[in-house]
Amino acid sequence: MAALNPLSVIQQFYVRGVPSETIPFGNGHIHDTYKVLNDDPESPDYILQKVNHEVFPSIAEVMQNIERVTSHLRQKESFKETTLRVVPTVDEQLFYTNGNEYWRVFEFVNGGRSYEKASTPDIAFEAARTYGAFLAALSDFSVDQLHVTIPDFHNMMFRVSEFEKALSKASDQRKEQAFGQIEYVKKVAGEMCELYDTSIANDLPLRVTHGDTKFNNVLFNAKGGGLCVIDLDTVMPGYLYFDIGDGVRTGVVSTEEDEVDLQKVQVDITAYKAYVSGYINATKHILSPLEYSYIPKAGPYMAFIMGIRFLTDYLAGDVYYKTRYQEHNLHRARCQFYVCDLLKECEPAIKELVEKREDSI
Repeated sequence: MAALNPLSVIQQFYVRGVPSETIPFGNGHIHDTYKVLNDDPESPDYILQKVNHEVFPSIAEVMQNIERVTSHLRQKESFKETTLRVVPTVDEQLFYTNGNEYWRVFEFVNGGRSYEKASTPDIAFEAARTYGAFLAALSDFSVDQLHVTIPDFHNMMFRVSEFEKALSKASDQRKEQAFGQIEYVKKVAGEMCELYDTSIANDLPLRVTHGDTKFNNVLFNAKGGGLCVIDLDTVMPGYLYFDIGDGVRTGVVSTEEDEVDLQKVQVDITAYKAYVSGYINATKHILSPLEYSYIPKAGPYMAFIMGIRFLTDYLAGDVYYKTRYQEHNLHRARCQFYVCDLLKECEPAIKELVEKREDSI
């Protein structure tokens, strides 16, 4: 079946107004995303996405999770107007299928803007507060109602196992190119696996987590306040430190995750502290003492797990992430391992901050 033009796809959905143009939107690694412009000023613009079904083999489960979570949030007064809205198809489905193409639509959040980095401590605080409020608002939503759409998504033992499989099959050339990163994994993986293992052994609370809390997945209003959390594909049962860590590694580091010149990669410790404070501010009424103890290690954990995922994909021949050049995944891995070390150096300062915040509650 022939691929469809995005503007013809939007007609398969229950949209209002007169959609007139589609333009590529965002910089995600996984899906093809378009903003749909509406000629009717009284009707919203839309976000149209062709979903990567290699990454998400069960689109139905992904969309059921999103619909259940957003419906629950809209029952709460403070989330009624600030939660993503799924637009159904004309035959009342959550997504549209055309052969091997899977499409979905959301209403565009007008007035929202995102930041790639925490440009100020206030922005860092507000982004984390918004993510924390999202998690806290779902604390009364049972994790049993959600599908696990990507099994073992942040399971460090699984990621290390996948790395070892890819390493055993990798070409000699790629192994040689990645020698330094391979040695880094061998040095650090045990520590990171132990952290994940103890979170299970110690019965860390399993919560409804966002799962992909990159800094640019928060939208802000014109006054700099957190408006809305977006990109809900990975909403699944998980641990709080997954969400905190991903925001830290993307928001308080000076460069993008694929920076080649590591001398440019720095951690803004003031923004880091503001981010952690913002998250605690929104979640302090639900956090357990054990969860507080994991916060200082959240950033290094998520930087390492992203590094090993990038490295695994490089060794496997770049089959998962979109890449712009042959060594792209290798440079991503190298950068994230460097970020992991930088964030580990910050652990004492963050531990002191967390303990003060916990004692003050």
